[in-house]
Order: sequence, then C-alpha cells, then structure tokens
Amino acid sequence: MTHEELLARVDERQQNMDEKIDAILEQTKKTNGRLLMAEDSISKLNLWKAQVVGSLKTLLIVGGILGAIITWFIDSL
Repeated sequence: MTHEELLARVDERQQNMDEKIDAILEQTKKTNGRLLMAEDSISKLNLWKAQVVGSLKTLLIVGGILGAIITWFIDSL
C-alpha cells in the first residue's frame, strides 16, 4: 500500500466520522429543543400549581374567619 493510498483511506475514514458527528450533533439539537419545551411546560405547571395552592390557602383562611364570625354572631343571639 502506497503512502497516497494510506492517506486516502485515512481521509475517507475521517469524512465518515465527520458525517456521524454531524448526525449526532443534529439529533442532540433536536433532543435539546424538545427538552427545553418540556422544561418550559413543567415550569408553567408548577407555577399554576403554586397559584392554585395559594388560592386554596386564602380561601381556607377567609372561610375560617367568616365561619368564626358567623359562629360568634349566632352565639351572641
């Protein structure tokens, strides 16, 4: 095998590796894009959950206060 043939084989293998690396890079970008969308959705759901929990706590506090006032008013009669 001559020096030029050896260089041609090495170059061919290098090109094959470059193609594979490019394919891996493209797939990684697609996966990262999907993960970013999923993380965004999870963040929105966590924010929604926090708002619902906060609203329920407020409702319970206000309901408890109103219940205590109504109970006191009924007992006063």
